[in-house]
Amino acid sequence: MISARLSLCLLLLLWQLPGLAGEADPQALKALQQSIRQLEQQRRQARVHLDESQRQLAELEARISRQNRQLQQSHHQLRQLQQAIQSQRQQLQQLEKEQQNLLARLALQWRSAYSRQQLSRLRTLLQSRDPNAFFRWQARQRYLDRQQLQWLDQLQQNQQHRLQLLEQLEQQSREQQATLQTLRQQAAALKASQQQWQQRRRQQQQQLRQTEQALREARARRQRLQRVLQQLAQSLKALDTQLPQPFARLKGRLPWPVKGRILHRFGSPRGGGLQWRGVEIQAGNSAEVQAIAHGRVVYADWLRGYGLLIILDHGDGYLSLYGNQAALYREVGEWVSAGEKLGKLNEDGRLYLELRQQAQPIDPQRWLVSL
Repeated sequence: MISARLSLCLLLLLWQLPGLAGEADPQALKALQQSIRQLEQQRRQARVHLDESQRQLAELEARISRQNRQLQQSHHQLRQLQQAIQSQRQQLQQLEKEQQNLLARLALQWRSAYSRQQLSRLRTLLQSRDPNAFFRWQARQRYLDRQQLQWLDQLQQNQQHRLQLLEQLEQQSREQQATLQTLRQQAAALKASQQQWQQRRRQQQQQLRQTEQALREARARRQRLQRVLQQLAQSLKALDTQLPQPFARLKGRLPWPVKGRILHRFGSPRGGGLQWRGVEIQAGNSAEVQAIAHGRVVYADWLRGYGLLIILDHGDGYLSLYGNQAALYREVGEWVSAGEKLGKLNEDGRLYLELRQQAQPIDPQRWLVSL
């Protein structure tokens, strides 16, 4: 036969399991199973979102790679254009220098030829026996002048051609710079988008880790709860309470554990979305607490949320709980009868009384005699 102490330990495990809020009833297992299903759904959604983030990042990385190649090509083309522009400017400078040199030579030749021409005419007319010699000389001078003028014209045409080419290259350079600026803006936008998706992926990974951790904890809690509920059922079934009569026959005839007024009724709001699972009775200062029925003490100690607490087992799955006491008169394993003293209240004189049937809270006022 399992001892009352073991039964008590099992009860404590139920009350203190994380997330059960002090409730030791099978409904908690159903709620936990529902929570596990929700967590599994959240995990599936988190994985879908994470996969989408991975896909988006892969596409962005491919686009960034292509963008970087375009940027590199654009930089290379711009450098080539700048080198061509520099070469054309150097050639234009050389043409301008040649043109200036040619013009200087022509000017010098024309001044010298003009002076010599006046003397040569007279000398030729006076000395030459051939009257056509002067005209031949004059024709040769005109040929030489015409040739040099053709050279000058060719230089000017080359210069004009290279100016046009230089203008085209500079226009292409401006267009290439604009293209390069656009590519840089697009690259910056892609980089910003990549950072956003990376941040989103980190958040989704963190959320997935948290969900998986919560799911592991919930599954562990479910396993512990299932095991404890099974052990508790076996323990309560095996416990020999030696009761004089079934507790169920005492409904409506149980004495009050203390005299006083009810501050909080069963099922009334308690705050935070919770409800009172028992009744809170305002008694006198340091009033003594009495058992409401014959039973065996299965717990007598401090419990979080209840203060100093005594629990009586009345058989057939019925339990009574007496909390917020300042001193306890009974120990685990003792038998008490209805009306026997269990302990003494604090100075505030508030007693918390709770009844349970098969681990389910029930309304104590339906079992106590009417005031």
